[in-house]
Amino acid sequence: MRKILTIALALTLCSGAALADTIGAYADDQGISCALNPTAFGLLTVYFIHDSDGGRVAKFRVNEQLGLGAAIGTSVTAGFVSIGTYGAGIEIGYPTCRVGKTLMGSMAFFYQLQPMSCLNSAQIVAHPGSEVTGEVIAVDCNTPFGNIETAVGGRAWGGEDPDPCGGCLPPIVGTTESTWGGIKALYR
Repeated sequence: MRKILTIALALTLCSGAALADTIGAYADDQGISCALNPTAFGLLTVYFIHDSDGGRVAKFRVNEQLGLGAAIGTSVTAGFVSIGTYGAGIEIGYPTCRVGKTLMGSMAFFYQLQPMSCLNSAQIVAHPGSEVTGEVIAVDCNTPFGNIETAVGGRAWGGEDPDPCGGCLPPIVGTTESTWGGIKALYR
């Protein structure tokens, strides 16, 4: 009985907590590296990716501290609808429910061969018109009109991997808590 309870507890802890959506800034369009490590003059592109278990809208702002001057180009993935700009605040809607990583768009900067550090970053922060003050927003696909949820914002930084800057995304924690008493009650 103890072994069965231990296995059930492990499965409950693994599947019981819903993870928050993440909206990250990356150095590549696959959402793998956050290290912007330019080696020559030219364009430096930051990609924005929404990682979700079912999302259809992202609402955020990009706090750009790259020290590269103004963005010389921005884009939103073809077929997506956007309102606003990355720097002032943008809301991006997808034509269908998206599961996994979704490339939303990018910003390009002209790199001028200056030293890069963790202080040079593009960070995802709350949209000024966020429905939840101070929070990055995502809309899920769980109902016909979606539910507004908070999301975790990430950042890309000037530098190399391994990450000396503290991570692309803050640690993700479960958004649904369980108590030992609640787990024991399942077996009474």
